[in-house]
Amino acid sequence: MLRVSRSTIAHNDQETTLLTHTTAMSCPSFSIPAGFTCPGASKHPDSPCAHCYACQGMYLLDTTARAQWIRYRWTRDCMKSAEGRMEWIETMAGEISATGCEYFRWHDSGDLFSAAYVKMVAEVCRLTIHIRHWLPTQSFNVPAIDRAIQKHLLPVENVIVRPSTARLDAYPPRLRSRGYSAGATVYTSATKGHTSVRMCPKSTLGGSCESNGCRLCWTAPKSAVGFLVHGIGGKGKKTRVTDRIREIREGQRAK
Repeated sequence: MLRVSRSTIAHNDQETTLLTHTTAMSCPSFSIPAGFTCPGASKHPDSPCAHCYACQGMYLLDTTARAQWIRYRWTRDCMKSAEGRMEWIETMAGEISATGCEYFRWHDSGDLFSAAYVKMVAEVCRLTIHIRHWLPTQSFNVPAIDRAIQKHLLPVENVIVRPSTARLDAYPPRLRSRGYSAGATVYTSATKGHTSVRMCPKSTLGGSCESNGCRLCWTAPKSAVGFLVHGIGGKGKKTRVTDRIREIREGQRAK
């Protein structure tokens, strides 16, 4: 039975829950600001990043945007000292374990934003060896972060790190020689899929990972995975990154 933690963290007199629960994935997650924490993101107009689902919909709510910034600033504050890093690692590991779920998704919004952060995430995963962690990323495009992922995160046996494609409808990245799991891609329609890529049933059928009886992303490191583009309407359509979310982010950054 899933027991999502309700523990809170605080930054500059603002509080939010530490973990989020994404219904579609049927598991807890850690959500931080998309784009700002995605140093490896592609700037190409036909990239999944240009159509990022975490910059629209429910992610545009004031409460969601502020909560992501509180988590991010708390993380950055903890990174300033050895004691702070240990506090972050132990707090995250404890809260993830307390959910009672055997699956965890890193970054339903955001990505691995620095080499030091990679090391902290790896330690959390080691401390929660009974939980399967899934971490999709484009930060492998940043050499220093890629080196940290290969050194600290890929050797952790309960983690699947999937490199994400830089273009819509492209074949998933092939980085198995560097130790990564098979990659992930995003299609503008189900007919665009490659025969060797396993489509996410949630993308084509709706529902959730749990309702479709699928945990492919967490359990099949040798299988490339494809997803339908999240509610954008296909290639060439711009994502609604509104002035409002920019205003919220600027306000949080200034505090």
